[in-house]
This record gives sequence, C-alpha cells and structure tokens, in this order.
Amino acid sequence: MAGRIEGEQVWFSRGEAPGGGPAFGIGGFVVSDPGAYPLGNAGALFADPESPFAPDKAREGLTGLDTAALYPHLLLTYPGYATFPLGPGDAGEGLAAVVAWARESGLAAVALPYAEADSPIDRAARALGAHGFALGGDAYLDVPEDGFAGYLAALPSKRRTAVRAERRALRGHGVRARVAGRPDGALLDRMAGLRTANRRKYGLPADHGAELRRLEAVAGALEGRTDLVVLDPEDGGPPLGFTLFVRDGDVWHGLYTGADEDDPRAVGAYFESTYYTPVEHAREVGIRRISYGLGAEEAKRLRGCSAVPVRGSLLGLVPGAGRVAARAADVWKEAAG
Repeated sequence: MAGRIEGEQVWFSRGEAPGGGPAFGIGGFVVSDPGAYPLGNAGALFADPESPFAPDKAREGLTGLDTAALYPHLLLTYPGYATFPLGPGDAGEGLAAVVAWARESGLAAVALPYAEADSPIDRAARALGAHGFALGGDAYLDVPEDGFAGYLAALPSKRRTAVRAERRALRGHGVRARVAGRPDGALLDRMAGLRTANRRKYGLPADHGAELRRLEAVAGALEGRTDLVVLDPEDGGPPLGFTLFVRDGDVWHGLYTGADEDDPRAVGAYFESTYYTPVEHAREVGIRRISYGLGAEEAKRLRGCSAVPVRGSLLGLVPGAGRVAARAADVWKEAAG
C-alpha cells in the first residue's frame, strides 16, 4: 500500500520491548513535492484552501499562506491513514527523538496527520509545541450479533425505510451482491477501471495502470486477509461496484471502493457494497467491527456508525514553517468557532 503516499519511506525504531520488537517504533514518509496527493501531504492537508478536511469558513483565511515553507517535511503515518506508534515505550521520548532526527536532517516540519485525539502520541506532539487540527472522526460500525436484522432495527425508522428502498432499487435493476476472496486478473482490471473513473469524477489523479498495480499489490501481499464485496448485474455484464476490505483480527477495514456511476442500475451501489452486504455477512466470517476511516461523516452517521475523534498535528522546525503552521491552526480554530 506504500504507493498511496508520495514520499521516501522511513522507519524509526528506538529501544527493545520485552519479548522483542521496538520499545518505540513509528513509520512515515519524507514528502518533498508540494503537488503530492493531499491526504499524504501536510501542506495540502493543513494549510491549503483546497484541503479535504479544512472547515469551509477557513478556506479564505488559508489563501495565500506560504505553504512552500513546509517542504520537505516528515509525515508520520501509514498508507491506511492512521498515525500511531508501536511498542510500549514512552511516546514523548520517542517522538522527541524523531523530531531531533528531522531537524538534523534539514527538514522544515514534522506532521502527525491522523492520530487519535488525546492518545499518547497526540499528547506528545502537543508537548513538543505542535499545532493541532481537528479532522473529525474515524468511523466504525459494531456489527450486531444478529447481523443485518439487528443493524436495521437500531436505525431510526426513516433510515430503515430509506435503506430498504435503496436495496429494493438495486434488486429491481437486476443487481446482486456476492462476497469473494482474492479477485482474478479480469476482476482486478475492472476494479481498477471503476476506481479510476471515480477518482476522475472528483478531480483526483486518475491512472488506470497505477490503480491496477495498487490493487494487485494489496491482493498479493495480503492474500488470505482480504474480502471483497462485488455487485454483479444479472445480465452477465461486468461488475457495477465493489468494496475491498482488509481483515485485522475481528475487524474489517474498508480500503478501496468503486462504482459505475454512469450506469443507472448502480444507484446506491456504494452503500450496498460498503455497508449493507458487509453487515449481512460479517458475523459469518468472525467480523465484529467494520472500520470506515475519515470523511463523509454525515453519510456514515446516518448508516449507524460511531466515530473516534482524530486530530492532526503540525510542528514547524524552521521559522517560516512555524509561522505557516501557527497561522493555519488559528484559521481552523476561528472557523470552528
């Protein structure tokens, strides 16, 4: 999954934990390109008016900031967009050592973009003087023991009606869902096509070959730990939608999704492949929680998700980067009221 973040991968390890492994370890990327994908780019994420997470009221205030002062920076996170350390060691001491390395290496800033709010690593960033940015919530859904019936019963009556209507519409268009293991080459190619079309629609870099390589890499490296929901038309045509989940113990992490939004039969395909069919089958395969990540908070809340607050942090290591980080954080806070 490393290709999701455009930068030089780095790994920090400090000390040794009882039983092996680092006492403190954390991964990240050195990001030098201001045009790198926004979710893996601290300048675009925190200080650009086009940030995918900035409050709407903050966008005018972010216009004109010298974001170039933030490069190159160290982005401490993983390709799944989660920031956390490994090992039982002191997060403050570990992060201080990482920041010292970044400073000695001539980097302009250190960013921890996706840490659980008030977690040890988040508090460590605050203690070092990093500025904080509220990014919303990391959404998850606890699957009821009775599966979809329990899920539906827990929704407000209007939502139950809407969910039933969405599912009826798909079935009425002759679309059926199935859960599959590792996809074959033809299915991977179709998935890459759906991903590319969706990214193009939202103005994101869209390269079929790049999407195919990412999907192939995940399917290969995580063989036996991926589950796939596919939406097939009854007429035998190509799939109209999919969502790929990665299994970690009894948790599914939603990783990639796509739908043919130009086909009227695919209306509601995203919700079917990402929420409804997974909830129906989760308990059968030992899944008790489904993790949906950041963004689209209202849509996730309406479909029964709860959320863990997530905070990003930005620490300037040189005067120009420090000024940009401080100003951007002030603008976000003012916009949030």
